[in-house]
Amino acid sequence: MAKLVIGELPSFSYPKVFYSQKKINRSGVTVENYFKENQIVWRPATENDDVWIRKTELSFDSPLCEEDEKKRIQKISRHPNLFLIPETREAAPIAYRFADPAKTFCVCPGDNLKMLHPPSEWTDPQLENWNKRQDRACWIGRPTLERIEFAKMLLANGVALDIFSEEPWPLSCWKGKAPSDIETARTYKYRFVFESSLHFKCHSEKLFLSLLSGCVSFYIADPTIDLKFLNNSYLNWNPENWKHRNEIAGQVIERMHSFLFSSDWEIYSYKNYFDTLIAASLAMPEVQNKVQNRSSKQIQNHSDDSDPESKKLFDQGIQFFNSGDYPQAILNFKNASAILGPIFFIDLHLGVCEMRLGNFIEAERFFKNCLERYPFNHECLINLAVLKTKQNQDVEAVKLFEEVVSIYPNSGLGWRNLGRSLAKLEKFSEARIAFEAGLKAAPHDKIMQEDLKNLLSLK
Repeated sequence: MAKLVIGELPSFSYPKVFYSQKKINRSGVTVENYFKENQIVWRPATENDDVWIRKTELSFDSPLCEEDEKKRIQKISRHPNLFLIPETREAAPIAYRFADPAKTFCVCPGDNLKMLHPPSEWTDPQLENWNKRQDRACWIGRPTLERIEFAKMLLANGVALDIFSEEPWPLSCWKGKAPSDIETARTYKYRFVFESSLHFKCHSEKLFLSLLSGCVSFYIADPTIDLKFLNNSYLNWNPENWKHRNEIAGQVIERMHSFLFSSDWEIYSYKNYFDTLIAASLAMPEVQNKVQNRSSKQIQNHSDDSDPESKKLFDQGIQFFNSGDYPQAILNFKNASAILGPIFFIDLHLGVCEMRLGNFIEAERFFKNCLERYPFNHECLINLAVLKTKQNQDVEAVKLFEEVVSIYPNSGLGWRNLGRSLAKLEKFSEARIAFEAGLKAAPHDKIMQEDLKNLLSLK
């Protein structure tokens, strides 16, 4: 049974984002095999998918483009969906204008959208051969007026520069099309990377490709971008940095090596790219409901088709669970699981049984098993947080309840328990805020009303 079914909607500008034979990271595992291992189905969109992936269309600022975008949004509004914008705001202004911050991933996030780096495959940067390269800089990219003026400035500052692009540059240092981005750059010690846009915190794959080519990179981009995770493995452009490049290159190469040969580089990997989209999909309550219903149906279908005994065991387990006979419920659930294999719904009930019997270590194991399959499941997060309160791990409980209400802002149960946990830590002002927010989400929750009343009486 698929854990998640993702449907990719057609796009004229971006025909597809799913490349099955790309390697997810240094492991060599392909995207196709990674999805199989994790029970993820990615296919052309159908009505039966759990979530749809929509990709931007290139546009210009006009009433006609606005109307087209509104129609596209309306057409998919009935179905859970995520929106990808792998383009700059200059190239897709309408897409950005109407983008829903909760559903959008892009390369120019500004202050209100989420960044998702276009993925790249790993290749060895061959840093050990850096000293054998020519002491020049390359620049691989198409010409624009802004870039041409910047290149002229570099040449005026004595930069030994070669430019590669299929489209001609009006400069004598233009060398024609680069046969291969990385292979061409590997013959140079230095490389200039001029970002697709210098605004809205734009950050594409360009800098990472330069690092993979093993070049000491001069990066020209929006100065407000936060790239601390790169650990200064590149240089900002200024004439002094170029003048003293040979003295400072060694330190930069050490930092490049540290970044590229640790797991930190995977922020640009296919694994991170697809994991981000999968996690965002599973965080949607409507998607959670679909996958949980499918898990429940698996019990029914599996037992009906192959072994009626498993259905009997599970049904009896539910009866024991509802009557409070947790030891017998555990026995039945485990026997059903031995026939059916690991199933979310069974593990969830096993965790609750163990927690109510005081077997906290076992309970945590079952809840974490559930969260490995469905990382943002409401019931699992709530129960794990409740477990932490029973273990007097209130700080951890608060973190988990905060996660619940950030994902499920209408969860009265999440807000109520968050308020109680904060009050237990004597954070009374924060507890009051939690209870008041919870009563907006669940105004008829009498227990939370009483909790707030008791809290206010303490002051």
